Amino acid sequence: MKRSTGLTWFSLWVFALGGYSLARAWVLWRQRGVLAELGAAFSPLVMAWSVLWGLGLMVAGVGLWWRREWGRRLTLICIPLYYLCGLINQFFFVRSEFWRRRDVVIVLVAVAVNAFVLWFLNRRSIRRQFR
Repeated sequence: MKRSTGLTWFSLWVFALGGYSLARAWVLWRQRGVLAELGAAFSPLVMAWSVLWGLGLMVAGVGLWWRREWGRRLTLICIPLYYLCGLINQFFFVRSEFWRRRDVVIVLVAVAVNAFVLWFLNRRSIRRQFR
């Protein structure tokens, strides 16, 4: 069975989301000196989480691309947890008034993305493509 166009784009999006997280970790590592000069704290934990999420999402994206059931399940686990961690970070650690004013929008986007992921990966036509 041929992979659908929707599944192709979806797997590329999951893989790119993982790439974004890895890029974020790399930028944090490269800019740690600048952060220290500005008096901002460099958090190795944030960098480690970014690497973990990046690798997990990229593996999930590859699993989706290869149409493996474990890739579909890993995506169903990783995407909601990824956005949940983002929301936790937003509510407990972000101090910028610019971002705090956008809390409602961030929650709505997270809910919409999670609803789409759950709907998309649980459609019968998509589930049939996995071995």
